[in-house]
Amino acid sequence: MESRAGRLDSRLISCYRAFMTAIHPSYAKVNLHLEVGAKGFDGYHDISTVFHLVSLHDDVSVELRLSDKFSCSVTGLESICRPGEDSLHRAAEAWCHATGRPLSLDIRVTKRIPSGAGLGGGSSNAATLLSILDAAAPGGYSMGRKRLMELGTTLGSDVPFFLSGYTAAIGEGRGERLTPLKAVRDAHALIVMPPFSVSTPHAYLSLDTLRGGDSVSLHRFSFMAGDSSRLSSLLEDDVTKWMFSNDFRLTCGHEDVYDALEALGRKVPGVFSSLTGSGAAWVFISRKLLSLKDIQTQISRLFGVRFVMFSAILLFS
Repeated sequence: MESRAGRLDSRLISCYRAFMTAIHPSYAKVNLHLEVGAKGFDGYHDISTVFHLVSLHDDVSVELRLSDKFSCSVTGLESICRPGEDSLHRAAEAWCHATGRPLSLDIRVTKRIPSGAGLGGGSSNAATLLSILDAAAPGGYSMGRKRLMELGTTLGSDVPFFLSGYTAAIGEGRGERLTPLKAVRDAHALIVMPPFSVSTPHAYLSLDTLRGGDSVSLHRFSFMAGDSSRLSSLLEDDVTKWMFSNDFRLTCGHEDVYDALEALGRKVPGVFSSLTGSGAAWVFISRKLLSLKDIQTQISRLFGVRFVMFSAILLFS
């Protein structure tokens, strides 16, 4: 006679097999605005940011096997990091530990989001996997959105945004305190990845060094008086009126590259442009697709094939 534990295991496997036949998109984000506060006693910096999802995405799929202990194999990240050091492995291990249910997972990733770009690829992958595991789990195994987001915070500051279900949001604290915003309608994006990447820890260290220990206060969207509805209204306005900035623009180096990209954003009408995250990617946003095609042509002339460019849209839901 099958034990209750055996019946639960069979049910768990059945649920996962039914759910994991799909390929799941893992979307990138851009930071339309990013302020960085002083380093706290916990070693982290408070930030104030505007997240927005874009259509550029990786694909994640999962297969499950019965096992008495946790194991995880990830395919598709071999050129980026060593086995066991990727965000997917850490997310799988964290979920299994939190739920007390060891799983043996084979995870496959088709990468499109470049690493070291400030687009949140690793965090998005981790959030996508957590969502897959939790959505497929039968009653009693699912963590639920609130606990899942708390778990996500331990994996990365951007992970809670990707788990939130929001398309656009203000992020505060380490990025985990989220206030939803109306997503930008009918906007296109050109994401430009130069032939170098940026380490996020190194970017924060460079910013601290530049500031020399000076006290830093976050303005927290002072131009909107902390009113998220006014900020949502701004996002609906002409993109050239967006009063956004990114503190990492001060420390990302490669000034000739970023000065040229910034100048293009100012030169072509109807375009907003900015560094995203801590870099290295630069994003151009416009409601005029022809403006972005013009920029794409000019970047190709300036830098040739060394720069990889992705056409995307700002997601709207």
